[in-house]
Amino acid sequence: MLSSKKRIHPLIGILLSLIITIYALVFAKSLTTLYVLGAIYLLFIILGFYKAALGVLPMSAIIVGIFALLTFLVSKSLDSFYPLANRILGLMVAIIPGMSIKASDLTRCLNQIKAPKAISLGMMIALSFIPLLKDEIKKIKEAIKIRGVSKFNISLLYRAFLVPLATRISNISDTLALSLEGRGFKMNAKSSIYKRVNVKILDILLLIFILAIMIVGVVL
Repeated sequence: MLSSKKRIHPLIGILLSLIITIYALVFAKSLTTLYVLGAIYLLFIILGFYKAALGVLPMSAIIVGIFALLTFLVSKSLDSFYPLANRILGLMVAIIPGMSIKASDLTRCLNQIKAPKAISLGMMIALSFIPLLKDEIKKIKEAIKIRGVSKFNISLLYRAFLVPLATRISNISDTLALSLEGRGFKMNAKSSIYKRVNVKILDILLLIFILAIMIVGVVL
C-alpha cells in the first residue's frame, strides 16, 4: 500500500477522512469545492504525505475522465459534471489520511480509548490484509506469467488465478486463527499497551489547516 514515511495519528486520520467526505458531499454543487479539495490535496503533499497523495492521482484521473465522458455523451453538456466530480474527488482525497495510518498504531489508539477488542482486532486485520492480498495477487500473476498462461484464456485463468487465490486466503485465515489461539488471545482479557500513540503537532496543524480551508471555501 502506498503511504508516506510520515504517519497521521489514526483517530485524527479517521476524523479527517470523515470531514473531507462529508464536506464534498454537502457542498458538491459548488464549484468552489473543487478548489477546496485541490488545496487540501496540495496541503497533504507539502506536509510530506506525497506518496499517498500521488498514489490516488491516477485512479482519480481515470474515474473522473470516464464519468466526464459519460456525462457529456448523455447530456451534451458538462454543467452537471461538477457535482459528480466533487463527490468523486472528495472520496479520493479522503482516502489519503487513511493510507497514512499504520494498522498497529490504530489498534493501540483503540485500546487507549478502551474500545472493544473485537473492533480493534477487526480493523487491524482489515488494514493489514489489503497489502498482504496485494502481494499474493502479485505472486500468482508472476507464476501465471512464468507458466505462459494467456490472459484471454478464461478457463485456464480461472484455475491458475482464482483457485490459488482462494486457497491462499483460506490458508491465511487458518494461520491467523491459529496464531491468535496460540498466543492465548481472549476478548475479555485485560491487556497493557506496549507503546502509546500520542497526537503530534503535525496532526493538529493538519486538522487546523484543513478546517480553515473548508471555512474559507464555505464563506466564499
